[in-house]
Amino acid sequence: APSIDTVLTRNVISFRENETVDVVSSRMANTRFRTYPVLNDKGQVTAAISRYHLFHYEKKRFILVDHNEVSQSVNDLEYGEVCEIVDHHRLGGIETVNPINIIARTVGSTCTIVAGLYRQNGIEIDQNMAGLLLGGIVNDTLCMRSPTTTKEDTDAAKYLSGIAGITPEKLNSLMISASDSILRKTDQEILYDDFKEFRINDNKVAIGQSQCKDWNEYFRIRDHFLGYLQETAERQNYDLILIMFTDPSGSGSYFLYTGRLSWAVSEGFSQILQGEFAPDIISRKKQVLPVIADMLNK
Repeated sequence: APSIDTVLTRNVISFRENETVDVVSSRMANTRFRTYPVLNDKGQVTAAISRYHLFHYEKKRFILVDHNEVSQSVNDLEYGEVCEIVDHHRLGGIETVNPINIIARTVGSTCTIVAGLYRQNGIEIDQNMAGLLLGGIVNDTLCMRSPTTTKEDTDAAKYLSGIAGITPEKLNSLMISASDSILRKTDQEILYDDFKEFRINDNKVAIGQSQCKDWNEYFRIRDHFLGYLQETAERQNYDLILIMFTDPSGSGSYFLYTGRLSWAVSEGFSQILQGEFAPDIISRKKQVLPVIADMLNK
């Protein structure tokens, strides 16, 4: 009888433990072996994988928090399973295989919803978590000055403040003083500081928001950052990118935008804009996105 040495394969195809299922699947599709060794970071065989495993594995399950659109979520979301949504934004058309729980409320902050879920389910909120949730509410509502603020937000902030041992006003002051100046951030960091992408009538639109401690900061970065925006819009095929540079005190925002649909901003806010400044405009969700969407839907 022939020995194993005469029939074995020496050029073994193997996979690493941290490789993704889709990458492994595509490599398997180009070969005809039944089973493949799996190696750890030391090159040691720890397991074996076959085509059977790729068809019978539990997908990653996701709860989408503070967003519900594919363009705003993690990469390759379609390879997992969305099982719940907790959000306060418009519904953006995510499709699911199975029925899911959707908790969507018209409040100023998703942290208000999360705090309510703690209380609804009888789960105690510790001091650190209360501080985090309170910080989220304060940040989202500009310390209750945003037009998106509701009584539910103020009630949640009062409740969390008692647990965290700090007032919303004091926490807001500490957060502003601790935040980094935009002068010390890269263009990429400013762009993606709070960046959301939307599909409006097949148009690719993005609206970002960043806070300025001082308007002098905005004017110092304006020109070169606008050039970066233009490059980004061209490279990533955006029809419109708008970045709001917002005053933490709530006085308004400077608008910096580019793209072939720039007219939607200049025309939509023609009665408001003073040059590039939009007085009292501080909410992307309630004051900016609806105007742009209305212009593009005409």
